[in-house]
Amino acid sequence: MLNEGRVTLAGEFGMILQSDDGGETWIRRDTEIVPREPEPAYWMAGYQRGNEAWLTGAAGVNQKSLDNGETWEDNPKPGREGIFGVILTQDGTPVISGAVGLIGTLKGDEWTLADRTELKLLSWIKTPVELPDGKLLVLGGRGTAILVDNESVSRVPLLK
Repeated sequence: MLNEGRVTLAGEFGMILQSDDGGETWIRRDTEIVPREPEPAYWMAGYQRGNEAWLTGAAGVNQKSLDNGETWEDNPKPGREGIFGVILTQDGTPVISGAVGLIGTLKGDEWTLADRTELKLLSWIKTPVELPDGKLLVLGGRGTAILVDNESVSRVPLLK
């Protein structure tokens, strides 16, 4: 992620690195490398809008920073599935997507998840993309296309 000249990288075993000088020097944030299965899960995706940054990872782990990545706090887990993508809507609502058709929004301290059975979500889905009208488009495996519009989530039919 890049914000006001600060580069934030996140990776395996919960590692978060930041550079304010174009990569000449790096500061380690948040966690430490451990020689066993990670306590913080692998980071898979990140998103930043202004000073607010989000990281998502394996086993439903997700964290946010409100100070441009200097400190991080845990968010509630939406479940045990990997979270492959995250975005903040124009009003600041986080939207996640991931394994086995996971898609959801955080309201207060609780995730509202889309009904995967109703949407026929069988595969992973990746990072939501904001469209010019503010709606979100989420693509995934097996020809999956999902449209998120405020409170509604719907499957987009694809032409064969």
